[in-house]
Amino acid sequence: MKKHLSVRYGTIQGCYWMGYAALMGYASVYLLEKGFTNTQIGLLTAVGCIVSAVLQPVLASYADRPESPSVRTMLLGANLIQLVLVISLAATAESSSMVVRTLLYGASITMLMLMIPFVNSLGMETIRQGEELDYGIGRGMGSVAYAIASWLLGRLTASFGADMIPIWAIALTILFLICVFRFPFKKDRKKAEAEKEETGAAGPVDFLKRYPSSW
Repeated sequence: MKKHLSVRYGTIQGCYWMGYAALMGYASVYLLEKGFTNTQIGLLTAVGCIVSAVLQPVLASYADRPESPSVRTMLLGANLIQLVLVISLAATAESSSMVVRTLLYGASITMLMLMIPFVNSLGMETIRQGEELDYGIGRGMGSVAYAIASWLLGRLTASFGADMIPIWAIALTILFLICVFRFPFKKDRKKAEAEKEETGAAGPVDFLKRYPSSW
């Protein structure tokens, strides 16, 4: 049932990084065509990354609780939100205000960045549960997929325009959702409970107080 987990995990990494190539790698191509300046694009991507950096430790603290949903479930939830965002972005009319496009694209970047630690945790937690999974193979497939996506998107945008970028993002978000849904993973709640008793419940503020060298 759980054979070839490395390849299956690699497809998750691959779909994620192919979607990343669209929304981050081709952000300037898309937004410049929609009337944004380079300064506005830089600010938009920076804000999206900052918001995700603030939210990541909060979500990580929640995910570590024994009663919380599994990493896979949280990743599916985040991906469903991302799907709604990129569909809305693709459906945004040319006459729509720049504010609407800014909010949609900024939220998409935030969700995209928030998923990185959960994608990595899915693989590492699977290994920690004793399953045979080569994380290096999965991450390598992600890197190759990013390179392929960058080349293909260059050809597509040259032929059909920047509106291909959100369409590509929709397709990869759906594929990513399917791959995560089919990945055989369940949270080890007994181990999580044991770790909670050993270390005590700690939020991001407690973590920084306990390990001041981390900042």
